[in-house]
Amino acid sequence: VALGKIAEQEQNSADALKYYSKAIELDSTQAKAYYGLGNVNFMAKVYAKSTSDYSNAVKYAPDLTGAWVGLGRSLVGENKNAEAVTALKKAVSLSANSWQGHYHLSATLNKMGNYSEALTAATNCLKYKKNYAAAYYEMGFALMSLKRNEEATDAFEKAKSDRSWRDISDYYIKKMQGKVQ
Repeated sequence: VALGKIAEQEQNSADALKYYSKAIELDSTQAKAYYGLGNVNFMAKVYAKSTSDYSNAVKYAPDLTGAWVGLGRSLVGENKNAEAVTALKKAVSLSANSWQGHYHLSATLNKMGNYSEALTAATNCLKYKKNYAAAYYEMGFALMSLKRNEEATDAFEKAKSDRSWRDISDYYIKKMQGKVQ
């Protein structure tokens, strides 16, 4: 598993897959190897495989928060948002300070139109990862959808601290101002 993790960190997917698979061959209950496989397959956008890998990880280590987050993200990749919410809620129930779990829960809930819960999840994310632009974006989207435009504008402005969120945040600010359709 350690060699797989090193290969994964070095972005050497082929070796990571080989080492994690070998670990599972030696011990089919090796949760961290399944988790590593899930990460590699998720990054390759092979969501059905990563979902299976993460499912095995949580089967053998039900308290492995990262695997629950990975499972949720992978399920979103498969457009299984309701199942993703269940996995992400499990992650944050295991580790309340999992900012990743709260963030991905917020994004998924926004996709599903559950804006009040998305707002709560984004707020929780920001408790554990201060000034996280992506969480401010999700917060802004939820607030805008709840017609709380002044608060939404403030959240979108904070999201713009990261250039990757500037254009989309500007778009929604202008949309709330009636400057774009």
